[in-house]
Order: sequence, then structure tokens, then C-alpha cells
Amino acid sequence: MDVATVLENMTKSLSGSAVLIAGIGALSMAIVEALKALFPIRGMFHRRQICNWFYGRHGSSDARIMGVGFDALPSADEPGKAYKQLLQLAIGGESYQTALFEQAPEKMFGEIQAAVNVTMDFPDVAPNLYEFLTHDPGTLKDGARRAMLADSTDAKAQDQTVWKNFVAKLNAGNIDRNSETGKKEYAEGNQARQRLDNLVRRRLDALQSRVTYRWARLNQMFAFAVAFAIAAYALVQASGWSPGILVLAAIAGFLAPPAKDLAAALSSIKFR
Repeated sequence: MDVATVLENMTKSLSGSAVLIAGIGALSMAIVEALKALFPIRGMFHRRQICNWFYGRHGSSDARIMGVGFDALPSADEPGKAYKQLLQLAIGGESYQTALFEQAPEKMFGEIQAAVNVTMDFPDVAPNLYEFLTHDPGTLKDGARRAMLADSTDAKAQDQTVWKNFVAKLNAGNIDRNSETGKKEYAEGNQARQRLDNLVRRRLDALQSRVTYRWARLNQMFAFAVAFAIAAYALVQASGWSPGILVLAAIAGFLAPPAKDLAAALSSIKFR
């Protein structure tokens, strides 16, 4: 038996296994996608993530492993109000929140960014949302305690307060653009706004990255669980129960997603 024949037999064997596992993977992914289409799973997930953001919580085991406690993230001073203000500016109110949360992360955060832009331009329109977005990284994480100290001398020196006071004075017509004092206030206000814009963008980018990663990981975990269940059921039906079935089902669960590509690659190999 020559080498080509041996390789051909091995490829056929691998191809058959890959096709079987690919079938399990395709079925499991179809089940996952069907459940996502039939039920508002993504909407509920996104809503929970945004609410956790305002309350300073997370549901990630990865974050806990890295030492971030469940309630260790910065919170808004009044999370419920900040959440409602975000929905009001993003989609016109709470009644339409499914239109926001059922979207893909990229589109959802585009709507959130539009709301944030309005908040930055007019801090008084959404004061709770503005406070949460722009609080200084070195301040207290507890939003309620930060709000209690908002009138302190240290707080007045922060960019958050500088920009808010500047906008209030500008809208009231109390800044003379031609005076030296007015020019100084303009320079300080614009510098504070630039630093806040960068800070807010980084916070939104971090939130989007976390939400996108967790959504993708939960999809993978659920697909693995479905593939594991299907493989275990098929093996039990074919050969009866044995402890080794759990190992084989786990292997099938891990290999199911890439097995489809492997099956296609093996089927394309031609031996002459």
C-alpha cells in the first residue's frame, strides 16, 4: 500500500467524522439562531448590560477572576434617572426601548452616542446622565456620595463642573467674548470639553467592547451546550450509555463550530 492510498483512507475517515460533527454544529447553531429570532434574548441582554453599567455592577466571571467585584464599577448618582434620560435622548422615551436594545451592538451604540452628544452639549438636559458620563476617574465610585460632594472646592476644579458652569453662563449671556475674562473662560471651557469628550468616548468604547465580547461568548457557550446535548443524545441512542460518552460529547461540542470548515477543506482534497 503506497503513501497516497494511506493518506486517502485517512482523509476519508477524517472527512466522515468532520461531516458528522459539522452536522451537529450546524444543527446547534440553527437552534441557537432560531431561539434568538423567536425570543427577545438580545434585547434583554443589552438592557441588563446598560442597567448594570449605571448601577456599577457586572455579571462577568472574567471580571471577578481579575479582581473586579460585582459592585466595584462606578455607578450613577441616581441610576434610574440616568437610565431614563439616556432612553429619552436616544429613542424618545422608555416606551421604545425595544427598538434600541434589539439592535446589533454597533447600531445600538450609535444611538447611545447620539444621546451622549446631546448630553455633552446641554448638560442641564440630562444632569444625572451627564454626571455619570463625565465624573473624574479619581473620584468616588459611588455616585450618590459623589453627588453629595459636588459643591466642594475640589469638585469645582474638575472638568465636569468647569464645562457645565461655562455652558450655563454662555446660555445665560453672561460671558463677554471680547473681554480678557471672557476669552479666558472660553479657553478653559473648550479645554475642559476636549478632555471630557476623550474621557466619555473611552468609556463608551470600553462598554461596547465589554458588551460585544460577552454577547459573543454567551453565544459560543450556548452553542456548545446545544451541540453537547445533541451529540450525547445521538451517542446514547447509537451505543447505549457509558461514561466515555460525556467526553466524546464534550469534544463534539468544542469541535462543532470549526468542523464545518474542516469538512469543506477535506472534501476538496483530490488524490490522483
